[in-house]
Amino acid sequence: MNEGTVSKGIATLRKSNTKAERISMGGEMFYFKKLTIGMEEELDKIVRDNQDLTLKAPKQPAADASEDALLSYAEELAAYNQNSAKAFRRLTAEIMKYVLLDESDHPLFEADDDVYTLLNNVYAENFFRAYSKFRTGVNAEAGSAAAEARFQK
Repeated sequence: MNEGTVSKGIATLRKSNTKAERISMGGEMFYFKKLTIGMEEELDKIVRDNQDLTLKAPKQPAADASEDALLSYAEELAAYNQNSAKAFRRLTAEIMKYVLLDESDHPLFEADDDVYTLLNNVYAENFFRAYSKFRTGVNAEAGSAAAEARFQK
């Protein structure tokens, strides 16, 4: 093969990688870029970089705990839930910037776009469900229903 030319297989892979995978979820259409092995590693790095290792669920009090201990636990749990939801939205925004394309198969966001401040909970949830389907090939809701059905036989 001449230098500068590529095999049919490489040309096919390159062409396939330029087409977005389209997934409709909750009335929204999401266009995902197909991920190469290197891109998968970059996505893993994004997840690692956005993890808060200090975020830990509070320890559940004993069954005979005082009312003050239960109230304190409830407050700590509420703060934990709020902080974990915030961390999830930040991670979601960063993943969206990396994997979403527009209708023309071009990046939807610029690297310096502040997606987080504009992201609403409904769009974030629809994106997460579509992203789960994109990554696993299975609808997250259908997958859990199918798993339940298998155990009810």
